[in-house]
Amino acid sequence: MKKPNNLFLIVLCLIILIFVGCSKNEEKNAQQIAKDFVEDLYTVSDEEVENYKSLLNVSPSEAMEMDVYNAVQINDDVLKSLTTEDAYETLLINRENLKFTVICYRANCTMQVTEIQLSENNADIDNNAADYNFEVNLKLILNDGTETEGTAKGTVSLSKIDDDWKITRYKMK
Repeated sequence: MKKPNNLFLIVLCLIILIFVGCSKNEEKNAQQIAKDFVEDLYTVSDEEVENYKSLLNVSPSEAMEMDVYNAVQINDDVLKSLTTEDAYETLLINRENLKFTVICYRANCTMQVTEIQLSENNADIDNNAADYNFEVNLKLILNDGTETEGTAKGTVSLSKIDDDWKITRYKMK
């Protein structure tokens, strides 16, 4: 039996390393999109609270003239870019994109993400799917400077669509 050529073994090892490296890179990309989504969903800035407040001050006649659907989305540029159309529509229907803004408006505060921890629930990167559990540490900063900390938990599912990882489902626990 003929012994394998050293060059053949080297090329084979390189191919295996490249494949493994690409898989790990894809998983990191999915994890980063999940983290970006969670961070944007749970972060509420002064500007977002002011945008929400301006919607509350609209008279019924002004509301008839403006596109309220687009006005509600004013704070959602990042969320919309990270999700599929169906997932974004679900966020809108459930008002997930506004819940934290409403809370911050009522409590006169902003909310910042201080840490996000992801744990793999089911990642099948080779089949373009990933599910992660998350725990996010939050800091609520009241207008008087008082700070309160809290946590939130949930799951986020992603699919690779047209070479981009997109959020397909999100659930708070």
